[in-house]
Amino acid sequence: EVSDEISQSETFRKNIRKIGVANKTFDLCFLQKQLPVALDLAEVCDNTNLILDHCGVPDIVGGDIDFCYRG
Repeated sequence: EVSDEISQSETFRKNIRKIGVANKTFDLCFLQKQLPVALDLAEVCDNTNLILDHCGVPDIVGGDIDFCYRG
């Protein structure tokens, strides 16, 4: 598990935006508990097509499928 701070650094975000400028995609490997952090990254890197791998790995069998949503 990688710390949340990695994706919150300006250097990381700048590089993700460069990926978007190059018209490439970036796979997000976030756990369900990190979905708010992933959403924040998506909002500040809105020029990049981001792919959420495995839907944030929710515990579907355990009934834990509470996706974050900002409306």
